[in-house]
Amino acid sequence: MSVPYNKLAERCIRLLDLYPGELNSPFRGRLRPTGLDIPEFYEALSYTWGSPETAAFLHCESGSLPLTLNLVQALLRLRRTDTIRTLWIDQICINQDDEIERGQQVGLMGGIYRGASIVDIWLGEED
Repeated sequence: MSVPYNKLAERCIRLLDLYPGELNSPFRGRLRPTGLDIPEFYEALSYTWGSPETAAFLHCESGSLPLTLNLVQALLRLRRTDTIRTLWIDQICINQDDEIERGQQVGLMGGIYRGASIVDIWLGEED
């Protein structure tokens, strides 16, 4: 099952409000649109997707999104236990099944990273 993404207006992006959770609790959150030119606090995550196999799901109001193992590992480090964390993550915030949207959002990535209050970099677990 996947989340039915709503169409984005020009120069809009989606942000993930990642809900708090304990280490082994399921990932829950809310996807919401915002204007790229509207100042807002969010963190952008830069990471490698790794294997495309699904390791867990992000549960939202309108459905669930599959998460790769690398993203699960990053989210386990980023998720707080007491407060929402607002993130931009390409695998989640871009409708990967919509080639047109994907192309438009890739064109905005420079602005997405520049507009982020913090850029988190995930290189993976230590060997």
